[in-house]
Amino acid sequence: MIGGIFLYFSRPEVKEKENLIKVTGTIERISKVLVYSNKVKHNERDSTFHIYLKEYPCFFQVSYSPYDEKEFYRKSKVGDTITLDIAKEESGLLKKENERVRSFSLNVNSKTYLSVEDGLSGFGKGIFELAMIIIPILIIAALLLTTIKKK
Repeated sequence: MIGGIFLYFSRPEVKEKENLIKVTGTIERISKVLVYSNKVKHNERDSTFHIYLKEYPCFFQVSYSPYDEKEFYRKSKVGDTITLDIAKEESGLLKKENERVRSFSLNVNSKTYLSVEDGLSGFGKGIFELAMIIIPILIIAALLLTTIKKK
C-alpha cells in the first residue's frame, strides 16, 4: 500500500504536449531492465530501457509498448544523438545523479521510435498505482469486519 502511494504521488502530471520539454543528448549506454522480476514467465513486454546520456547524471526510462523496442535497441549505438520529451515537473531531476526521468518520446538520429502521442497514451492514468493502494485497504477492511463479527 505504501509503495502504491509513493508511486502514485511521484508520477508526473502529464496530460498533453504542453506539459513536456525536449532533452537532447548523446547516448552513453542503454540498459534493458526486467520490470517484473518475480513473474514465472518473462517476455519482451516485461522490460524497460534505461538510457544514459553523456550530458546528464540521471537516466531516462522508456517503457511504453507502442514502439519497436527491438529495432531501437539493435540500431542505437554509443555516440548517437537522442531527443526525448520529459515532463516539465521532472526537469529538476536532470542534474541529479542516478535519478529516473520518464521519457514520453524516443528519437535517435532523426528516427522516431516513440512519438509523443504514443508516449502520452501509454503513460496511462495511474490505475496500477491506485490498485496498489485500494486492494490492501479492501483486504484490511474485510479482515477487520470478519474480526468484529466474530466478537
